[in-house]
Amino acid sequence: MLFLRIILFMRKVLLACVFVVLSLSSMASHIVGGEFELIHVSGTVFRLNMILYFDVNNGNPGARDNSVTASVFSKRNDRFIENIYLPFTSLKQVDYFQPECSNGEVVTDKIIYSSLVTLPESTYNEAEGYYIVWQRCCRNYTITNIDSNVPGTGMHAGQTFYLEFPPVVDENGNPFINSSPQLFPPLNDYGCPNRPYWVDFAGVDVDGDSLVYSIANPLSTQFSSALPPDNQNLSSPYPTVVWKPGFGQNNIMNGSPDLAISTDGFLTVTPRSQGLFAFAVKVEEFRNKKKIGEVRRDFQMLVVDKCPVASPPVVKGRKFSDVGFPYRETMNVTFNQSLTNEERCIQIEVSDLDASKVEDNYMEDVWIKAIPLNFKDDVSEILPFGVSKTLINGSTASFDICFPECPYREEGPFQVGIVAFDDACALPLSDTLRVTVNVEPPPNNKPYFQNGNVINLTVNEKKDGFWTTDIIGLDADADNLYLQVFPQGFDMDQYGMSFSTYSNVPGEIKTRFSWNYDCLQTSFDDLTDFEYILVLDDEDKCLFAHPDTLRMNLNIILPDNTFPDLFATDMGTRTDSYFYIEKELYQTLDFGVFAEDLDNDLIRIEAVGENFDMAQYGAVMPPVEGNGNPGLGTRFNWKLECARFNLAEQDSFRFYITAEDFDYCNITSSDTLTIDLKVYPPENNPPQISFSAGNEFVAVDGTQGTVTVGNPVIVQVLAEDWENNNINLQLIEAKGDHDVSAYSFTDVVGRGSVTSNLRWTPDCAALTGAVPAAKYLFTFVATDDNCIEALADTVDFELTVKDIEAGTDEFLPPNVFTPNGDGHNPFFAMEWVDGDGQTYSAGLPIDNCAGQFEAIRIYNRWGRQVYSSNERDFKWHGNGEPSGVYYYYIKYSNNEYKGTVTMLY
Repeated sequence: MLFLRIILFMRKVLLACVFVVLSLSSMASHIVGGEFELIHVSGTVFRLNMILYFDVNNGNPGARDNSVTASVFSKRNDRFIENIYLPFTSLKQVDYFQPECSNGEVVTDKIIYSSLVTLPESTYNEAEGYYIVWQRCCRNYTITNIDSNVPGTGMHAGQTFYLEFPPVVDENGNPFINSSPQLFPPLNDYGCPNRPYWVDFAGVDVDGDSLVYSIANPLSTQFSSALPPDNQNLSSPYPTVVWKPGFGQNNIMNGSPDLAISTDGFLTVTPRSQGLFAFAVKVEEFRNKKKIGEVRRDFQMLVVDKCPVASPPVVKGRKFSDVGFPYRETMNVTFNQSLTNEERCIQIEVSDLDASKVEDNYMEDVWIKAIPLNFKDDVSEILPFGVSKTLINGSTASFDICFPECPYREEGPFQVGIVAFDDACALPLSDTLRVTVNVEPPPNNKPYFQNGNVINLTVNEKKDGFWTTDIIGLDADADNLYLQVFPQGFDMDQYGMSFSTYSNVPGEIKTRFSWNYDCLQTSFDDLTDFEYILVLDDEDKCLFAHPDTLRMNLNIILPDNTFPDLFATDMGTRTDSYFYIEKELYQTLDFGVFAEDLDNDLIRIEAVGENFDMAQYGAVMPPVEGNGNPGLGTRFNWKLECARFNLAEQDSFRFYITAEDFDYCNITSSDTLTIDLKVYPPENNPPQISFSAGNEFVAVDGTQGTVTVGNPVIVQVLAEDWENNNINLQLIEAKGDHDVSAYSFTDVVGRGSVTSNLRWTPDCAALTGAVPAAKYLFTFVATDDNCIEALADTVDFELTVKDIEAGTDEFLPPNVFTPNGDGHNPFFAMEWVDGDGQTYSAGLPIDNCAGQFEAIRIYNRWGRQVYSSNERDFKWHGNGEPSGVYYYYIKYSNNEYKGTVTMLY
């Protein structure tokens, strides 16, 4: 028996594929089959459908879910992407192919859950794609070929609904539009033992992608509960069902032959025993020979011994010259060109034994259809589909089938199957007559090129270069001609080439090829050999392809041109073309380059950075042009100024220096130096601060100095930076035992070394409290301007301010004086100058911040004050007082001195 594909309204789906939709509280046995559909709507918006086929006879109505939650995962790493909520949208009972054949053995509801979903480009962009799943338990418990038991009593069998889909953008980030395949709706049918069964399973793909069908292992679930525990998102892998002994993916129904599906979706089986059989079909989606998607549908097929005994129809054929219908299974006919359309015909007779039951006034409907066997053209012109007859009481039906003047195949005979179908339950029985037809096509002469089949041309590139030729195609039958031009891997316009048809009449076509190879307008630097394939064909009556081919091989010879020679003059050798250089910021990269060209062509030397702007970074080498002989040179200079760089972002720089020549045809040849520069941050040390005395009044030792109160302080502050950075020297704080003021210091900025003076004249306010000394701290900071890491030196200079030494240890006042007029010791004093100009001192304590001379008072022995003065250089001449001992009292602000002095005459 030949199993033949018929069109959609003749489809018989023996498969009652019922997709189980169980509620969380239901563990009923009702799953039969179903699948996902992902349909593109617009942009990144899709409609996700989950179609579920529900076994009405065996399913618990409580197992119908109000919604399902599908999960999406990445195929690359099984990463969970998101859950998609799909509410219930519709329920419809699946139609019977022949309602009169059904006694309720199979009743199936089609349940759809659906929602619009958005798949953002930012999420769905992985090249490996994604998969959608929903897991549900359980399948029917009465399945014959797999273990499907009530959970807890044996091996359970759930179902994983599975669909793979591609990313929504391609590898270039452009939108990738795709809808998944849409499978045909299964029908409520059944099969019978030893009765052939078939169904056209082929679905449709709205994008025109190729679909490949295969039998697959049905998928079970990762759990035995109705839904995943705690709504867990469970990624692949998913377990397959467990086959019962004697069954498997290669022996699904133990049929003869067993269940099989062609790659284009035609499913066949001849079961041998009754039962309920589960199986799965995988549909893979291909675009440009690359797999982009996959959808699976699980099915159940019921086989019951309820098909009535029936005989298939019988098809016979005859030529009009034959007596009776001698051809039973095969038939060969030949028609020559001299026959008319009415003479290229055969006659077909159809009979059916089931229509011979005269006593029952029995009627049998038969359909007849022509199908191509060794070709794929539409043959409805010889027998439109749907031609039918009703056979009554053993009658027969005859049909005339005529063949067209042009054969469907040019090479050898074509074969047509004439198929008759009856209305047997549950699937129509059929018979086929294979007709091999030889039709002699109308005569036709092959078109040809008047130019022959090869044109070879070689030209020399030059100014104003131009070539043209006419391509002429001819046909002896005066058929219409068409000419196709195929350049082999290049753009005609880019190389100045064109074809222009200027005459096209029946039997002749003229096309002009033009080539503008003017070197000033077209460059051939990258390609000099060109090949065209020209194909000439005619529009003969049968539109058979009889092309003639012309190959054009074109070659252009470029003028001799030597390459310029470019080299660095300050580094490497003349043959070196690559340099690796390391520099620190603030250093300078400077070298010369020189180029020459033996042709004395014009040379241009220029530098260009790879992925960076040389001018932005301070690299300087203006382009220069000049004659290649004797050549020209220039210099490259790059001061690595720190402010232009961010080494954390980029510290390596590649640039090219090229010398390019330009000959009279503007054919360019070049030589290139490649330089990689690695820039490092400069070594940097903090500035150093030091101190020195600026005058004789201050003593400086390292970071300490000493000065006596009342003397001017000049301390020279020096800041130095060994890397010659700019320095900012500042006095940032002054503090001490007492408030410090009236000092001066000027902050200074300079490169490498700066100096400024600390100036101060401390007075007694600096020693408040009559202390002999006080300490003052001046804090200086010197900061460099290193752009990578600015460093600073902070130093405290300690200045000790001391009081003037009073000299009390040397105080020895005179104890006698003689104001007798002889000029010797004429007065009592502590400090005086004699007549010779010599200064004398009794060591009266020096005034300082701790104590100052206030007064002297002199008393006689009876306590009467005889003299007083507020001047420390006082002189008492006795003032006429009598000789004797007198008492003096010297008052300082912080001390007093008492003693006696004797006055003698």
